[in-house]
Amino acid sequence: MRLTRALRPIYLVQTHHCRAVRRNLEQMIQSLPPILDMLTLLLYFMVIFAILGFYFFSGNEDDPYFKTLDHSLVNLFILFTTANYPDVMLPAYAQNPLSCVFFITYLSVELYFLTNLLLAVVFHSFSRVETATLRSLLLHRREAARKSYQLLLSQSGSGQEILPAASVSEWKRPGNLTSCFCLRV
Repeated sequence: MRLTRALRPIYLVQTHHCRAVRRNLEQMIQSLPPILDMLTLLLYFMVIFAILGFYFFSGNEDDPYFKTLDHSLVNLFILFTTANYPDVMLPAYAQNPLSCVFFITYLSVELYFLTNLLLAVVFHSFSRVETATLRSLLLHRREAARKSYQLLLSQSGSGQEILPAASVSEWKRPGNLTSCFCLRV
């Protein structure tokens, strides 16, 4: 019973009323591989810095943040969100003032460089998928218009000529409403 409640949004997305939501979900799924690559790169650098932080600061008895490799990874992940920024750095800084270079480098690489790179990859992948979707829609509309025009030409074999429709600029002018339709002569 509880499982079906969790699956209700899937049924909602499958209805014809939620085409835009379904399209957005498809775009998210299509753009996942480059995003997962960037998240893996972000995690890789975080693990490297956690290992370095463990080896640099585990000898400090006053530092509760780098006692084990697990604690250093978790605390660097929290530092990535800048929730514990001065707290995690202060015990290491009290022992050696040059340890701030480690934290500044970590924040510069992870927070400012890789996060912005992740944002750029997300934007690029979404815009690439959206461009491909719009391009296929435009090609489909163009093909449908070409086929409908061919159908109109094939039906006008009785000596009637079909005049082309007015351009959009002429159609928007007031007083030219009659020129926006195809007229049979």
